[in-house]
Amino acid sequence: MSMDSFLETKDCTSAVEFLEYLQLRNPRWLPPNTTEVPWVFRGQRDASWPLLPSALRPDDKKPRWQLEWFKQFRDKERSKFEQFLNNEYRNAIKTLDLDITRAVDLLLQVGAEIKIVEDFIILADKVGHPIPQNAQPEKVRRPYSSSSLMFEVGIHEMNQVKEFAFKPHSIEQALAQHHGIPTRALDWSFASYVGAFFAAEEYVLNKTQGSDLMAVWAIKYTELNEQSNLEVITQPRAQISYLNAQSGLFIYDKTANRHFLENGQWRTFKEALQSPNYSGPILRNVTLPVSEAHELLRLLSAENITRSHLMPSFDSIAKTVELNSLIAAAKL
Repeated sequence: MSMDSFLETKDCTSAVEFLEYLQLRNPRWLPPNTTEVPWVFRGQRDASWPLLPSALRPDDKKPRWQLEWFKQFRDKERSKFEQFLNNEYRNAIKTLDLDITRAVDLLLQVGAEIKIVEDFIILADKVGHPIPQNAQPEKVRRPYSSSSLMFEVGIHEMNQVKEFAFKPHSIEQALAQHHGIPTRALDWSFASYVGAFFAAEEYVLNKTQGSDLMAVWAIKYTELNEQSNLEVITQPRAQISYLNAQSGLFIYDKTANRHFLENGQWRTFKEALQSPNYSGPILRNVTLPVSEAHELLRLLSAENITRSHLMPSFDSIAKTVELNSLIAAAKL
């Protein structure tokens, strides 16, 4: 085991050791004389991958369809955003010594994130899928435009572009996130074994070159206070079945935009956590060789941790049957 001031790492060698380490009743997760675990968990197939939301990943790390979608949006909207900033915020940009191209890139990024969620919600509503009750009907059905984006993000009220903020707090974004639409929130779970499942499943179903280790990350979310760069977002679980099944929540970097304007790049959650002083580790990284993925999934299945349980649908049941056949084949 190794430890930095805010980061602790643990390398496990077997699926059994991995699950034993992640048991929530262990004092490393559950403080004495309490019933609430102050940690949340996220699994990643490749331990070398940074903690970076899908919408903010570099173009070469995006799936092809996302890459094309974001590129088309940027190409279509760039001139409108440049005109908007030059007309409304020229003096502020000059006073703050901001790079106008970087400011435009920021607005294009936020605009793309809002637009792709709107596309998802509008189509879901059009084909008859139930939309969460507290979603905004006028937002769901409103045609997208550059001016509506400016109203949406509230930049018309900002005196300084540098203070521009965007919080992915809507239930529409949470719903879209759980169905593969990229947002700037990372999804986590109160259940450590849920994180372990998604790390292993992603490797077994999508074997790609990368690290020989998978990982479960843990954040001590109770220490993400007003001084922290990260913020927790929760949604009513009864309105999103996947969120409920996975005991899920979201965390996002609330000062990511400011960092981008100052540095020209999106930072990882690990980088965002380095600034404040903490009483102990606030981030943990638990790794396991990918060669143990099949065994890990077998053991998790005995705990009723499967895709069918975590993403309840007929498609997930079919995918679980496929996964079980791969697990069985690995033992032959």
